[in-house]
Amino acid sequence: MNSEKSKQLLTLSRKESNARKRIRLLAVSLFFEGENRTNIAKRLNTARASVNKWVASYLNHGLDGLDNKPSKADPLD
Repeated sequence: MNSEKSKQLLTLSRKESNARKRIRLLAVSLFFEGENRTNIAKRLNTARASVNKWVASYLNHGLDGLDNKPSKADPLD
């Protein structure tokens, strides 16, 4: 598909300190290598729905789409 984009994302994932974001970067990198989403989920030991969400978020929002979302405030506070 787009091996240059895949290499860029792989490089970013190696520098990323946040483990969750690193997985997201790896998932999108594999997607750009041409891997199907089911195999990506199996390789990364995560849900296919998560891979679908991450890829869609990246395609719509770029790298910002892979950032951690702010946690919701505890309703009991």
